[in-house]
Amino acid sequence: MEFYGLRRLYNEGDHPSFNWNLGGRLYGVGENNYQRLKKEQRSMIKINGEAVEELDINASYLRILHSLRDFSIPDAEDIYAIEGIDRRIVKSWISSTLGHTGFHRAWPSRSIEEFEKSNIQKPKKLTYPLVMEKVVEHLPVLSDWPQCGVRWSNLMFEESEAMISTMEALREIDVVALPVHDSLIVPHSKAVIAHDILKETFEKRFGVNFVIKGL
Repeated sequence: MEFYGLRRLYNEGDHPSFNWNLGGRLYGVGENNYQRLKKEQRSMIKINGEAVEELDINASYLRILHSLRDFSIPDAEDIYAIEGIDRRIVKSWISSTLGHTGFHRAWPSRSIEEFEKSNIQKPKKLTYPLVMEKVVEHLPVLSDWPQCGVRWSNLMFEESEAMISTMEALREIDVVALPVHDSLIVPHSKAVIAHDILKETFEKRFGVNFVIKGL
C-alpha cells in the first residue's frame, strides 16, 4: 500500500441545497492507497510496526437514517437480519435503495453482479419488490424513502462528520486511525479504546444505538 494522506470529496455540488453538506467522505490519495485493498489485505497493514484491527459500524447509513427521521431502531444486534432471507440479499437491497432516489423496479445490474461474484443463491421468487415488502415491514423507516427528504448524500455527510470527530478524538490521545468510510483501522493495542470512542462519538451525535464489529 501507499499512503500520501486523505482528501475529502463532496457530492452533488449542483444540488439546490448544497452547502458543503452533501457527501464529504475521506478518500485515500493515490491509485495504490490502502482503501483500494480488500479487507483481508488491509488486515496485513502495520501501523508503526504493530498489527491492526479494523472496526466496522454495522448498518451505519441505516442507523443514521433512523436518527434523522426519529424512528426507533429494531432491537437486534444486526438490523440487516430478516428471517427467511439471506442477510447479504437484504443488505444489497438496502444499499441499492439508499444509493438511489427512489425504489427500483427490479434488481439493478450491480446487485446481480454482487450475487454472482459472492456465489449468493438468490431464489427466483425473491424479486426486488418482494424483498422490498419484507424489508419495509421490518424497517418502516424505508417505507417512504423516495419522499422522505433524506438523500444518500445527506447520510454520507453525517457519517463522515462523525468519523472525522472520532479520528480527532483519537488523535488527541496519539492514536493513529485510517478511515475506510464506515470503518476505522487502528493499532491492535488501541482497538478497545478506539472501539469505545467510535461508539460513543456516533451515539452522542445521533442518539441511537450503534454496534461496532471487529473486536
